[in-house]
Amino acid sequence: MKDESEHYYIETDKQQLIELSEPEEYFTTNDGIFVKRKKYKGNLLATLSDCPEVYSEIRQMDLGHSSLIKLAKRYHQKMCTS
Repeated sequence: MKDESEHYYIETDKQQLIELSEPEEYFTTNDGIFVKRKKYKGNLLATLSDCPEVYSEIRQMDLGHSSLIKLAKRYHQKMCTS
């Protein structure tokens, strides 16, 4: 979905619709470094927990149209064998 910004969602037969998009958030660590929190990765890991083969891809991906399509295709290939 797109309005002023892009919104991405995921839904499975086991879980309801979850928004993956998140506002940009930065915080200061003890070292004074600002880090963006990437909550969508935790949501993806939990939602796709039945397919550990995609975990490394989730951990390395950025939230975007093409990366989500690639992830969905890989998940489908691993989980739908018929």
